[in-house]
Amino acid sequence: MVRNRIFINGKDYTQWASGLNELTESISKKDDGTIEIGQSSQIILTGLGYTYWKEIFLDDSCTSIDREYEVRIKVESCNQNLDFIIKSQGVSIDEVNCKVKMNFNTKNSKDEQISILQKTYFWDEDYGFIQEYKAKGRIERMLYVKELTFISKILIYFYVVALIPIITAIEIVLNIIDLIIDFINGIGGNLSRPGTDFEKFKEQIESDLIGAGEYTTVYYFKDIFEFWAKQAGLTFRSSILQQEPYSNAVLWGQQIKKGIELKNCDKVTFDKDNAPNYNCIELLNLLSPVFNADWEIIGNELIFERKDYFQTIRKTLFNLDEEVRAGRMTDGWDYSFDNQNQYAQLKADFSFDAVDTQGNRNVNDYYSNVIDWNAGLIHKNRKGRYTPRIEFGACRFTDDSAKNNVNSWMWHNARGQFIFDIDLDYSHSLVLTNDTAQLPKIIIVDQTSSRYFKGCLFRFAVKKQVSPPTFQSDIFGDSVGIWNYNMPMWLNNKIYPGNNLVDKFHYIENPDLKGNRFVEIKSLTWKPQDFCAAVEFVREHKLNMNITSKRGDATIGSLTIEYGACQINITELKFKCNGVS
Repeated sequence: MVRNRIFINGKDYTQWASGLNELTESISKKDDGTIEIGQSSQIILTGLGYTYWKEIFLDDSCTSIDREYEVRIKVESCNQNLDFIIKSQGVSIDEVNCKVKMNFNTKNSKDEQISILQKTYFWDEDYGFIQEYKAKGRIERMLYVKELTFISKILIYFYVVALIPIITAIEIVLNIIDLIIDFINGIGGNLSRPGTDFEKFKEQIESDLIGAGEYTTVYYFKDIFEFWAKQAGLTFRSSILQQEPYSNAVLWGQQIKKGIELKNCDKVTFDKDNAPNYNCIELLNLLSPVFNADWEIIGNELIFERKDYFQTIRKTLFNLDEEVRAGRMTDGWDYSFDNQNQYAQLKADFSFDAVDTQGNRNVNDYYSNVIDWNAGLIHKNRKGRYTPRIEFGACRFTDDSAKNNVNSWMWHNARGQFIFDIDLDYSHSLVLTNDTAQLPKIIIVDQTSSRYFKGCLFRFAVKKQVSPPTFQSDIFGDSVGIWNYNMPMWLNNKIYPGNNLVDKFHYIENPDLKGNRFVEIKSLTWKPQDFCAAVEFVREHKLNMNITSKRGDATIGSLTIEYGACQINITELKFKCNGVS
């Protein structure tokens, strides 16, 4: 019998190895979406192999934990070299019987790419994302305000009635003092003005009273993925995030402290303290339920698309009917009928934010939806709910349907009119309960709308007016009107049909549209005519393959290559007909 050979760090250990001819290699998908490739059988070393590797891993266990060693197994039947990595986590040592048992991980170019994408927070300044996109003007500033409470309004009234006359008198006195100081300095004196600190004090009072005066720095998802894909030697591709409106989607986060004060906007273009602590892979997984999407590395591309897209680009491993007729399916199998995706209802919501409750309390109707997919209980097998796990918070804005005219007036008129000296209009800004939020938010930026303050550019969410200003006769008349904001991120497809998350992404889960046959094969074993060519194909395409048959095309959950038996075991085959366009 032809024997496979094993080389570790270039040294031939074949004579001390057992289990080489039973070598198996498994390919499966992990919970974080990455593909795991490993040797699922165990290689045992004795003799000098045991002695050497015992010294490496056990006798020097403190330092060996971070080491890895290259393993090459030469598969004689295919004249192929399989490259693996051995780490201490894959080693067990039997001192009584003098054996070292090893399980390997595949040495895969994608491992390095995944490692880069998982390496650190997307904004880590050591890697250049912030520097590059700050230079491009792509780190945006977005204003926010805090909801005004009953106490806030009382304080504003007290400020107008009681404090403004006092402040005005103080300002008159300070202006006189400034004139005297100017005269003294003009004849050789060197006195400082006392009014500067008072002006700062007044600005702070006014900002606190109207719940404004800060901004948040936000980051385009498109930029994040394009930058990190490039770092990993990949190209990012997504018809979702690289085309409008979602190419203008930004990541908003403010978990730690209040935002940057407006007076510092010309100095601070990146709020490191509040930057969301996600790496690229975490962000991809966080976004996937939002857009009913998936991501894969295929060739030199990092692809993020609605999950049914990947079915259209999978490579065909074989045709099941043809292989059955040729006698290359070694065992029989059972078809089972899985109705887990026969949902009776869609129930979609943005997550509850325990810190920023503005979205939860006031505009939850926009960011949630319930759709009955089994009206009249016609389909007995439909049950349960399709509930995407969307871990982002809903967004409230100053002039949405939940607006309060008094609050809106304060935010719109904070520009020197009547009361305040702050030269900035806060209308159309994000509304928070306080200064922070537990959850991140997704905001679609309106590239046609901006304001400047102290030379700083501020962006706002996309919006559409639904009710004109009323211009009531009282002082707090509505001069802005009512607007819808951030509509492409809504789940409610009744208020804003067509351009929302349900109508663009989640509708494909409706069993009426899906055309799913719900046929599954738990496991089958294939003995290919050309085993070596099949192995090469599988190792190249991983799980980006399907199996065709008269039942439709089947996706593959996982597979195991058995090198000794020259066969491939395939599990979790799911057949779907092509019912979704």
